[in-house]
Amino acid sequence: MRIREYLFMAGVCSVTAAACGGGGGGSTGPTPLLTSLRITPTNPDIDIGGTVTLAATPLDQNGTAMAGLAGATFTSSDPAKATVGASSGVVTGVSAGTPTITASLTAGSITKTATQIVTVDPAVTATITGTGANVWNPHDTDVSPVPPGAVIAWVLSGVHSVVFDTGPAGAVPSNIPLGSTGTSARRTLPAGAYTFHCGVHGFPMSGTITVH
Repeated sequence: MRIREYLFMAGVCSVTAAACGGGGGGSTGPTPLLTSLRITPTNPDIDIGGTVTLAATPLDQNGTAMAGLAGATFTSSDPAKATVGASSGVVTGVSAGTPTITASLTAGSITKTATQIVTVDPAVTATITGTGANVWNPHDTDVSPVPPGAVIAWVLSGVHSVVFDTGPAGAVPSNIPLGSTGTSARRTLPAGAYTFHCGVHGFPMSGTITVH
């Protein structure tokens, strides 16, 4: 009897283990569900006529990127400020402003959207270059304002920074730190007179701007 009982109990345990998945590959977990979208890059900044490509990544309930879904559809809140390719996500700056780009993606019965603000910078009025000879070119700049003011762009081709010394009625613009490069280093200046120098090379590398 004891042998028969042992064999019977062993059989029960074997059947129970099989029914419960014992000895198998384990659970595959819950099915991924479209839960949100992530748009990159974040808060891009472009010039008029410039472009940036936005990407909308679908995320599941664990925040993991999902593959195999249809692409997102993009729209612009203000095409007069920036247009966007419906399927490409390529944003083109049209005029100065901060339009909102919306991405929408549907998977089955689930639709998710996400937004991203794009800053379109105003047109550059004048460009000042910091040269390898440690001078500003041009040294003195006279411009007329284009509302809301003259847009001055600094091209810091060397190791330079911009430190403002004076401005109209004491309105001194914020400085441009070392490491800024290209036309992204810019300031919008209302009418008035401004003086500045390089924070690395001092006052021998100084300049003036007059906005009429």
